[in-house]
Amino acid sequence: MVCNELVASGIEVLFRSENIEDGLYQLSALKKSPKVCIIDVDFHNNNVLAQLQN
Repeated sequence: MVCNELVASGIEVLFRSENIEDGLYQLSALKKSPKVCIIDVDFHNNNVLAQLQN
């Protein structure tokens, strides 16, 4: 998983989310925008595809 590899390399991960809506909420709640934002989406997961359609 990308997130685990980032943590192992010493990069600070502010948050991770299992669904798009929660991730967007967490991102919008940040007081300061991050310098980098990585979004790793599993397009083989039907739940993810349904969330994107909403």
